[in-house]
Amino acid sequence: MGSGRSGGESLIDELSRHKGKTVMLGVRSSFFFIGPSEEAIADIRIVGIMAHVCVAISMNKRPSKSAIAKVEDIGKRRVVKTYVRNPDDGGDEIVILVEGSEFGSFWTRDEYLAGRRALLSAMK
Repeated sequence: MGSGRSGGESLIDELSRHKGKTVMLGVRSSFFFIGPSEEAIADIRIVGIMAHVCVAISMNKRPSKSAIAKVEDIGKRRVVKTYVRNPDDGGDEIVILVEGSEFGSFWTRDEYLAGRRALLSAMK
């Protein structure tokens, strides 16, 4: 784990600081978003929903419409910590941890994209 800084800014403000980089968003363990910072900003509602329904998606279950409906604006959440993942490898992946109690389900971009497809299918 790389060195980092304590948070305090909103998630949307922190994402804006890392344009052009891959960000990994989470609360505790694993992540609920992995991808370009600009994508997270553009899809902030989907990111919020992913935070709430990650566990269902990781278990290959269809997220409930009630779980999708109760999502709040995750972009306003406060950042707890930000750091560079694997800085010794020259990595440019930025881990951003926010307030909350959700558990992410993804460790890779491919896992996230598969989960996103499942979520969008459930929302139709």
